[in-house]
Amino acid sequence: MLKQGSQFGKYRIERKLGSGGMGAVYRAVDTEKNRVVAIKVIHPHIAEIEQFIKRFHQEAMLLEKLAHPRVVRIYESGQIDGHHYIAMEYVTGKSLTALMREREEVAAGQPTVASEAAPPMPTFRPFPEPAVLRVLEQMARVLQEAHELGVIHRDIKPDNIIVTNTERWDIKLLDFGIAKDTRELHTMVSQTGQVIGTPAYMSPEQCEGKRLDIRSDIYSLGVTAYQLLAGRLPFPGPTTMAFMKQHLLEEPPPLRQVNPAVSDGVAAVVAKMLQKEPQKRYQTPQDLLEEINRIRRGEPPRALLELSSSRRQTADVATTRPPDAVMPPAEQTPEAVSAESDELTVRRERVRPAPQKAPGRLPPQHRVNAAPHPSLSFYCCLSQAAALQDTGS
Repeated sequence: MLKQGSQFGKYRIERKLGSGGMGAVYRAVDTEKNRVVAIKVIHPHIAEIEQFIKRFHQEAMLLEKLAHPRVVRIYESGQIDGHHYIAMEYVTGKSLTALMREREEVAAGQPTVASEAAPPMPTFRPFPEPAVLRVLEQMARVLQEAHELGVIHRDIKPDNIIVTNTERWDIKLLDFGIAKDTRELHTMVSQTGQVIGTPAYMSPEQCEGKRLDIRSDIYSLGVTAYQLLAGRLPFPGPTTMAFMKQHLLEEPPPLRQVNPAVSDGVAAVVAKMLQKEPQKRYQTPQDLLEEINRIRRGEPPRALLELSSSRRQTADVATTRPPDAVMPPAEQTPEAVSAESDELTVRRERVRPAPQKAPGRLPPQHRVNAAPHPSLSFYCCLSQAAALQDTGS
C-alpha cells in the first residue's frame, strides 16, 4: 500500500513490518516530533465499510486515554489521502510466540496424541513459573484498567504480547480493542477448514457469538498461561471447527498432568480462568491479580481452597452414604429344596412364551429427549456451513 521512503502526511515510511486481515503495519518517522512510530493502515476494501471505520476511530480515541505503561500507546488516528490509519508507539522486543519458537524441541519417540496413559508431549520447553506469573500480573493490571474504562481486548494471544525485557519479563500489549471488528469482517472458516484468526484462544461465549465482557479476556489469557506452562495449547484443534467444539464441550488435560513442575496453586488459578461458564471464572482482572499476590506471599490461592473444599465434599458424600442392605439367604431344608425344584419344573411346562408385540411408539413419559446441547447445535451449524464451502456450494 505505502512505498518505502514515501511521505504519508507528516510520517516518512521506512519499511513494512507486516500485514494482516485488517491492514498493514509500517515503521515510520514522525517528522514533526522526530520519533519512530508504527503506522497501521487499514485495507481499502475494509475502509469502505462505514460502520467499521466509525467504530475503529471511536475505539482509537478511547484507547488514547488508556495510558498504561504495559499497553502500546496510541498517538493518533485519522485519514490521509483516503487511507485510514493509527499511529502508535513503536516497540522493540519479541512476541511470546517468537519466544515459544525459540524453545521448540522435538521429543523423538514420544507420543503426540493424547491418551489417559500419556498426555501429548509439549511442542516447546515450558516457561518457568515465575516468568509466567510475571506476565499474568502485568496483564491483569492492564485488563483491570481497561475494564474500568469499559474496554475489552477480545484478542488476547501470545502474538499480541511483546516481551521487551526477557530478564525482568516486561511486556507490552498490542492491538487493543480492534481485533473483534476484524473477525466480524471475515468468515471464520476457509474453504480448506484451516484456522483463520485465533480460534485457539477464543472463549466459549466468543465461539457462540454471544455478548462479551472482560471475563472473555480472562479466559483467553488463561489459554495463553496454560500454553506457556504446558508447552502446548490446552486444546489440539487444529481446525477452526475443532477448536470451537473443544472450547465449548471438552475439558483440557489437567495442567500438572502435562507438566508436573507446575505448582498446585498456579494450576488451580489457570483452571479457574478456563472455566466454560463465565460466572465460574474470576469476575474481574483484579480478582486474578489478588490470587497472584497470594501465591507470591506463599499463601494458597482461593481457587486452590475452593478445589480442595469441593473434593472434600465429594469425599464426604461418598463415605457417609449408607451401604445397601443385603439380606442373607434363608436356610432351606433338603425337603423344601426338592419341593421347590418340582414346582419350578411344572411351571416351566405350563408357561408358554407370550406373543411378541410389534414395536410401537413409546409413550411420552418413556421417550428419550434427543435434543442436542445448544452449543453443539451451534457447532454443527457452523460445520455444515464449512462443508458447503468445501464442496463449493
